[in-house]
Amino acid sequence: MVGNENIIKQFGVAKEYDMEADIKRRVDFLAKYLEANPWAEGYLIGVSGGIDSAVAAALLKMAASKLN
Repeated sequence: MVGNENIIKQFGVAKEYDMEADIKRRVDFLAKYLEANPWAEGYLIGVSGGIDSAVAAALLKMAASKLN
């Protein structure tokens, strides 16, 4: 990994990125959040049409599908 070793240690940067594990971690967080808040009936997201909105919407869809 290229970069400042102090920053890498301080922030716990992984030497290798595991995309599937990261997606699972985020989807699990979103699903647990919805389960922990029974008053919430779903997710609300503002979509701008950019890639970040598309990724957020996809993660939310995965989390909602996991619960249903």
